[in-house]
Amino acid sequence: MTQLSRRLFTRAAGLAAVTAPALNALGANDAINLGVIGCGGRGQYDLSMFLRRDDIRVTALCDACQYRIDETLDRQFKDRQKPQTFRDFRQLLDKADVHAVLIATPDHWHAIPFIHACEAGKDVYSEKPLSLTIVEGRKMVEAAHKNNRVTQIGTQQRTIPHFREAVGRIHAGELGQITHVECWNVDHRLPSGLGNPPDGEPPEGVDWDLWLGPAPNHAFNPNRLGHWRWFWDYSGGQMTDWGTHHMDVVQWALQRDYPIRVTSAGGKYALPDNTETPDTFDALFEYEGGVSAKYFFRMCSNSESNGRGYGMLFYGTDAVMFLNRGGYEITPIDAKKPAIKEGGSDDTFVHVVNFIENVRSRGRCNADVSITHRSTSATHLANISHWTQEKLEWDGEKERITNHRECNKHLNRRHRSPWKV
Repeated sequence: MTQLSRRLFTRAAGLAAVTAPALNALGANDAINLGVIGCGGRGQYDLSMFLRRDDIRVTALCDACQYRIDETLDRQFKDRQKPQTFRDFRQLLDKADVHAVLIATPDHWHAIPFIHACEAGKDVYSEKPLSLTIVEGRKMVEAAHKNNRVTQIGTQQRTIPHFREAVGRIHAGELGQITHVECWNVDHRLPSGLGNPPDGEPPEGVDWDLWLGPAPNHAFNPNRLGHWRWFWDYSGGQMTDWGTHHMDVVQWALQRDYPIRVTSAGGKYALPDNTETPDTFDALFEYEGGVSAKYFFRMCSNSESNGRGYGMLFYGTDAVMFLNRGGYEITPIDAKKPAIKEGGSDDTFVHVVNFIENVRSRGRCNADVSITHRSTSATHLANISHWTQEKLEWDGEKERITNHRECNKHLNRRHRSPWKV
């Protein structure tokens, strides 16, 4: 651990005592001071959405990589007042004038800053997936509730208008009884994937020990830094990346909080690079009431399945609906009835606005931590099934695997000292 990290860690326990009374006293025209934890590609994109609002003032940036802070300052703050910058998120959370934070770190760094932010009296917009494990997710829910924080997770499809319209049609019974949902993503990193760069020394300005944080110690590798999503130490692969988006909409549309059985199969079949998570995967989720959902992803040269690179198909007794960020199409079983086709867009801005409005009103966001914990948990269960090669029965209320109790050890992961949840 770096000297900076050691010094700040001794102060971490004190964050729970910090409050932000000024936030709840904001007037209608007062700016919301935002701190940004994580300045990579997605963090910069989310930040650009916040900066479209005149009532947002970004007062602090944080990243373990100095070059990402520099990029963000250059791209986003040329004509704006520059925020303070930090390498360690705890310094940012110590700032009493920060009202809310955006967390856009790698997945293994979602839970700890989220919990500390809630304890420090900050509202939180965090990228998806919510957590690296189911236990982390539950503790994030508890921290938000205990500290009365407004939270929004980056499953923006919950707010995008055409998704809300499509799910509304499903809830209204326009497809009849839903019996199955199929979701998919197809990628095209063939033939060599991300390559096999050797381990080495981190570039200047990269605090590799701090970047690893609670993850196991490992020598620096360019792919681990630049393509962390495909390594188990930092992510759940495609299943928790795109799979979380899909399963969130599935459970929303089906009005189910969790699956009762999960099974999966797959592996690293196509790519010869040094990444770890599967490139070929199938997961099957069974829900109460006789309905199932499938998520799969593949490596294909043409990047398409069912004629499209990604999406969802809802199979009903009266009609079938295709849904993705481009819109939705309803095809009735009765050929005499007209098909319905509506366009759409991937509009993250409306999701950010939903967060900002609820920060002011102290209401509940469309994708708050409680909702997203449920959908993220489904994807974690699929990975656990893959690791253990077992079909899992899930008690969603107690959050326990009931038929293979030894598999419950995968509900959490050990955090590298001194980090803990």
